[in-house]
Amino acid sequence: MQRERILTTIGYDTALVAELSEKDRSSLRGAAVSWLVACVVLGVAAGYAAHLVLTGTAAPVIGGITVTLLTANLLRVITAGGGSKLGATLAESEEECRRYRPSLIPALVFGVLAVILAQPAQIPFWSELEPQVEQHRQELIEQHNVAAMELGTNADYYRAELEAAGFPIFRLKLIWKDPKRAVRLTFIILFLVLTPAFWSQIFSIDSVRAYELERAKRKHEAVLVLDGEMRQEVSELLGHWPTYARVATSGREST
Repeated sequence: MQRERILTTIGYDTALVAELSEKDRSSLRGAAVSWLVACVVLGVAAGYAAHLVLTGTAAPVIGGITVTLLTANLLRVITAGGGSKLGATLAESEEECRRYRPSLIPALVFGVLAVILAQPAQIPFWSELEPQVEQHRQELIEQHNVAAMELGTNADYYRAELEAAGFPIFRLKLIWKDPKRAVRLTFIILFLVLTPAFWSQIFSIDSVRAYELERAKRKHEAVLVLDGEMRQEVSELLGHWPTYARVATSGREST
């Protein structure tokens, strides 16, 4: 079951996956891989955004890993804790499974993060803005030098920060002076991140429903076991009363 580790990573139950056909398992693996790729894309974008704001390598690495793990854990929680509605009977549950569609919560969260993180993530594709950024940097350094002379302070104070600053807000202002291109790049990143949602809702929907059917079967089996245990416990408790008598009625005990 080593091949199914990718499925357990986002919350699928190994025992239930084993009951599926190879075709269904393969389809679910494809969806799982695409979801994890989306998590990595968001993590890389978050890491690059942190790089623009903070110096050093620790913040970008920690930020990227944190976003990747948080989004992957969201998938795990939704997959393991969600699922189709359980009917009163197995037949009703099968009907629910045939109509089931995966939750859109991951797509919504991923979409919002993609739109936000797509802004700093597209900065490397705007290399032609570097001269304007450097001009802005030199203007700030010159203003800092003039202010330092007037105040009689050390001109080197804050100079290193200005020389190393990424100026993300200034870059974003320049980017959105060409809104068509900015929207186009944002849409490309958004589509890349939301591709797994389309995959799950369209291409692997039959496999998802097959998995949900296996989960429904397990739930009904668990309900039957619990029902039997409860009846046995009730019978043992009532058995302490001398007036209690077991009467077989349609295969069930009654008083």
